[in-house]
Amino acid sequence: MNGKEKLHILVMTATWQSGLACIQSFGRRGHTLSILGNLMQHPNCASIFIKNYFWLSKNETHERAKELNELIQRNKIDLAVPISDEDALVVAVAKELRPDSKAFVISPVESVAVARSRNKTTELCNSLKIPSPRSIAVTRLNAASAANIVGYPCFLKLSGTAASQGVFNIFDEENLFLRLNQVPDDAELQLQENISGDFVGITGYAEQGKLIESFAFKLDYEHSHGGTPPYSYEVNDAKLNATLSDIAKALNWSGGIDIDLLQDKNGNYFVLEINPRLSGTIIFPLKLGIDLPNCYITSKLGLTESPPIRPPPPKPRRFVSLTEETLYLRRIGAKGLQ
Repeated sequence: MNGKEKLHILVMTATWQSGLACIQSFGRRGHTLSILGNLMQHPNCASIFIKNYFWLSKNETHERAKELNELIQRNKIDLAVPISDEDALVVAVAKELRPDSKAFVISPVESVAVARSRNKTTELCNSLKIPSPRSIAVTRLNAASAANIVGYPCFLKLSGTAASQGVFNIFDEENLFLRLNQVPDDAELQLQENISGDFVGITGYAEQGKLIESFAFKLDYEHSHGGTPPYSYEVNDAKLNATLSDIAKALNWSGGIDIDLLQDKNGNYFVLEINPRLSGTIIFPLKLGIDLPNCYITSKLGLTESPPIRPPPPKPRRFVSLTEETLYLRRIGAKGLQ
């Protein structure tokens, strides 16, 4: 295989911002592009690069994985790229069901499970001596006593959620019990100490535990509460790359991976969570010529060329997501706008 070969690629959860980056990257390179589109009115689904629209009708992960395998075989899809956390799990299970399939670049189910579990992520960081906020795995019965150890304010976190979904700021015991009554009975729960600082993310691509490419970015804490931020800027710090590399190696990771961190006023980083996929902010590096989605292509085609070494820019480069900025400016009112 060579870099000129054109593939039929399926982009899953195309409505996500990272889905848009993949659509742009793959489409501009001339690959045949299909998506899983359940929101056809979404702007991403109107891209001129998209040739086919498919759906998965099942809800349970194992059944969706079987359906995905059938869809890939029936439509001669060469590569399926997971976009969401749930996509990553479905693809991992699909690969487990069809280990002979060449359509997946994905980590083992066990590694994806670690990334999707906040408690297992904390255990992994502890084993690697990577700083993370003090966290305690809790149940409804011991949450109050654990909160007294962690201290108020703190965060109640649910595993298996994306971005800031399932993350609740807890101010006191009354507030804690109010939130506990709103979460599912079978939810995996964690209480985590509150650390003041700015949100930092680093996303990248790995092959069998080796980090191939990465990009780090930073945003103010107020913009870190879910979804694509309106404003972010580039970060160049070898510590971040080393942290992502250590985690990818420990998980024997293949495919896109992303970690969220907080940086305190002393410059120390604390890992908050691992996401088993590329960050939505890969639109930012794509505009700079850092094509993280294309790593899926080079991996699929067996290309091993190292990416060119890029000297850091003299100043951090900023990125504005215009849609998110519009929503943000509407929300903050006249005082905030000033």
